[in-house]
Amino acid sequence: MKVKAKISGLTCPKCAKSLQNGINLIDGVKNAKIDFEAGVLTFDAKNADDAVKQIALKAKDFDAVVTIVK
Repeated sequence: MKVKAKISGLTCPKCAKSLQNGINLIDGVKNAKIDFEAGVLTFDAKNADDAVKQIALKAKDFDAVVTIVK
């Protein structure tokens, strides 16, 4: 399932890249990509709800907030 989310609170492209790399390490998450300028995160996940919970925890390390776009 392809998921799109808004991501806010990231202060620099390097932080976005680090978070993106961390998200791609989450079991069940593939092809995570953060567009820093647009504030958008896209990724593929078998179980989107579980993935979003894990991504939100990782995002907290960067003082970022992830909100799913419906």
